Amino acid sequence: YGAIPARTASAIVKGASGLPSGVPKANALGLAYVPADRKREGLHLIHSIITNMMLPAFARLPALKLRSRRAERETARGLAAQLGIKGDLHRPAQALSGGNQQKVALAKWMPHDPLVLLLNDPTRGVDVETKREIYMMLRNFAAAGKAVVLLSSDTPELVHLCDRVAVVREGHIVAMLERGALSEEAIVSAAMGAEQRKVAA
Repeated sequence: YGAIPARTASAIVKGASGLPSGVPKANALGLAYVPADRKREGLHLIHSIITNMMLPAFARLPALKLRSRRAERETARGLAAQLGIKGDLHRPAQALSGGNQQKVALAKWMPHDPLVLLLNDPTRGVDVETKREIYMMLRNFAAAGKAVVLLSSDTPELVHLCDRVAVVREGHIVAMLERGALSEEAIVSAAMGAEQRKVAA
């Protein structure tokens, strides 16, 4: 995503190969990232829900040098309605439940309109209903023609959501499973097979 320089990886975004050298360049390319640790990396908990929702979109609001507070409020209210978050949006984000915090960490990218959404264990530690809502958000994002790249240790989640799963071990892809061949057993078998080959070697 640009926060840590990549040494050997490569990517193609908008037909151009390479990787961004920093987070601002990643955002400019249309990349967005939702980290696994929402409390430490995904949100600014002491700041308001509105502020957290609007952080990635400030540069896209009218009047770049003089932000429109009204536009921010309207956008945040629209996002809150989609997310089912009720109450005062000027509350600090830490006042929200863990599930609602995670929805904010994901939904804050919506006004930014990214091309590629990168997620690290996006449903870890959330309740079943919130997990269902997050799945719906990801499906809608993909249905709009955007790419969703999901890192997850939850094999049922991978089977449920993904069109293609890459099994990675020690920085190397050891198996690529297409939709027709996707199952929990296939994913675990590929991961265990990599371990067995390593032991045998």
